[in-house]
Amino acid sequence: MKYLRLGFLALAFFLVALLSGCTRVSTDKGSTDNTKSVTISDKKQEYSINAEIPKDWKENKKIDAQAITAFSSPTSKDDPSQVNIIFKRFDFASGEADMTIDQYVDNVTLGKEKAPGYRMLFRTPSIIAEFSAITLAHQETVDSATLQFRQTFIKTAKAWFEVTMTGNSDGITKYKQVYNDFIKSVVVK
Repeated sequence: MKYLRLGFLALAFFLVALLSGCTRVSTDKGSTDNTKSVTISDKKQEYSINAEIPKDWKENKKIDAQAITAFSSPTSKDDPSQVNIIFKRFDFASGEADMTIDQYVDNVTLGKEKAPGYRMLFRTPSIIAEFSAITLAHQETVDSATLQFRQTFIKTAKAWFEVTMTGNSDGITKYKQVYNDFIKSVVVK
């Protein structure tokens, strides 16, 4: 009888544990509820890039003359600073098709380290959408104002792509994951 009570007690404990696990509701709706899919392409259909960006970010194609498109973070009275993610494409110049991604980034950043107020924070190689890429972060201080940049350079078979996040250090810190998620979601066709 003693073992039967222990068996029932163990069974009751197991059922309580099982049922409490089964009735638990997950409140994580996933990133897709808060993001929208965007397609960036040209009229000639030479490229098409799909990526994910938060729904509350606004597209701004006129932010930079070289930009294909850009996305700006929301602002408020409490947080007026804005972060931008700018997307650019560059056709290969003479000799660039044979360059490695390292050579290209070295060429693009040549001399910047000598500029007053410039500081390199990091440089990391990666693969994005099956293409070689490098992400670097740097900051520039001009007239006591500091801007930070995260730039990802991607080499495809036909062109260079540059995805840059700009903002003050607080904004970059706040939206770093948005940028990382955007970069991870990039699909080049």
